Amino acid sequence: MADKRVRKVEPKKLKARGNHEQRLFDFENQHPESEGTHTHRYCEQLLQFGWRERPFGEIFYIEGVGFTHAPMANGRPRGGINAARSTAIDQCESLIHGHTHQLQIHHSKKNGPTDKVAVIAAGC
Repeated sequence: MADKRVRKVEPKKLKARGNHEQRLFDFENQHPESEGTHTHRYCEQLLQFGWRERPFGEIFYIEGVGFTHAPMANGRPRGGINAARSTAIDQCESLIHGHTHQLQIHHSKKNGPTDKVAVIAAGC
């Protein structure tokens, strides 16, 4: 008879901080007297459910594909109807992001080891 034990797999949970969550951190940075009043509970919730979070605007990579909430340009999040296109021009690797609240897919040809990249704005 075959061994029927089930191995429980715990996936790695990694999330990109969005601009709305970032507002909590920005507020506390601008008002030091409020330190921890908003972000403490938020961070506790992430930890309670096993999530790790990357900072707003940072791109993190999983198997060669970048993920971020909002691709940045000149210190500001990209948005609008050309967000995927303008991001694809700058990227050297494929990227998936949210922020725009709309689906956009753009491919950009490259010279070098990567012949093209895809940028997918997957909405939020």
